Amino acid sequence: MKKAIAWSVTLFLNLVIIFAVVSRASSQSSSGDERVFPTGFVVRGEFLNFFDQHGGIETFGYPLTVSFKEGGALVQYFQRGRIELHPEDPPQQRVVMGPLGELLTTPEPPAAELAPHPDRRFFPETGHTVASAFLHYFDERGGIDFFGYPITEMVVENGRIVQYFERARLEWHPDNPRILRVQLGRLGEICLDQFPPPQEALDPSSSGSRIVLPEVTSLNVTASVSHPFAGQNQLQMLYVFVYDQTGTQLFGAKVSAVIHFPDGDRQIALTETNESGLSWQSFDVGQVPVGETVSIEVRVSYAGVERTTQTSFLVWL
Repeated sequence: MKKAIAWSVTLFLNLVIIFAVVSRASSQSSSGDERVFPTGFVVRGEFLNFFDQHGGIETFGYPLTVSFKEGGALVQYFQRGRIELHPEDPPQQRVVMGPLGELLTTPEPPAAELAPHPDRRFFPETGHTVASAFLHYFDERGGIDFFGYPITEMVVENGRIVQYFERARLEWHPDNPRILRVQLGRLGEICLDQFPPPQEALDPSSSGSRIVLPEVTSLNVTASVSHPFAGQNQLQMLYVFVYDQTGTQLFGAKVSAVIHFPDGDRQIALTETNESGLSWQSFDVGQVPVGETVSIEVRVSYAGVERTTQTSFLVWL
């Protein structure tokens, strides 16, 4: 019963984290059908609708250019992809991801089809299989309409498992929190580096009216752990979300924590917050006596503004 309760609470907290990521993904300073991001670029109209409908910052990252004409389409580059507007196409195909996967890698020859399995799917159109966590992410984020077909098998690239699709590259990050272990590769950044756009596309002010981001005057910080009821020697994960006074997630905030164990304090440094305002770090619970509550003090700083908060967990069977 105790294990069931602990599992239920853990599941609930993970769902809270997922909700926070998704709901905050579109909380940048906005006006009408346009929104400005910390990179200074504005996303508008149909591009903004497509951005929000497909996961926002968690999927695309920040915008890196203004919208501009390229190859007969209106495009806008983001850290993890390129959004394209084709006004002559049917409404459901007007706004799509650009084929950066095809542009930045050479498609592999078709591979042999494996025996049917619920956790993998073969695509005869290109002769490649998508499996496991990549398949789940593919289905949840729009499938063929969003990613296009797979053009490689899963491969190891720079020590990381990746797979290329016509419009994206999926990456496996095993050290990330569960909800962030599968991510889109930063093909937008790579493409801009290899094929520089016109200089005016890289100037935020060239897009016309520009909203000015408010100065950060205060921080809103929430902290939670992956296991509110943890066992001895269990690996615990600390999550920290950081927002400014407007509810905008902050990228690059510095985070540290002091864990108050019964036998003494331990200080840990967390990653700087990512584009969703999230930072995390794992640590070992160790031999804390059963029944003890371990409190954690979290400190966050950003642009000279600081904030502290606390969370805790109970060591249990």
